[in-house]
Amino acid sequence: YIYLNILGWKVVESEFNMKSGRKYGKSQFRNKWDNLKKEWSIWYKLFGKETGLGWDNVRNTVDASDEWWDKKQMV
Repeated sequence: YIYLNILGWKVVESEFNMKSGRKYGKSQFRNKWDNLKKEWSIWYKLFGKETGLGWDNVRNTVDASDEWWDKKQMV
């Protein structure tokens, strides 16, 4: 896993605040980071090593066969 030390969080905070013109603190970045890690973990378990999947731009969803979804629902 990737992690940031105290200096790393300070750099992220100052760079983001400078480039965006907003003022967010370490705790806000940390909360976002933790939530993104959870979401990525779920995504990776479902799609990480799969092939033959596509993307439906109209519905903004993963495009897969019914058999693929049936197999995933059984797990």
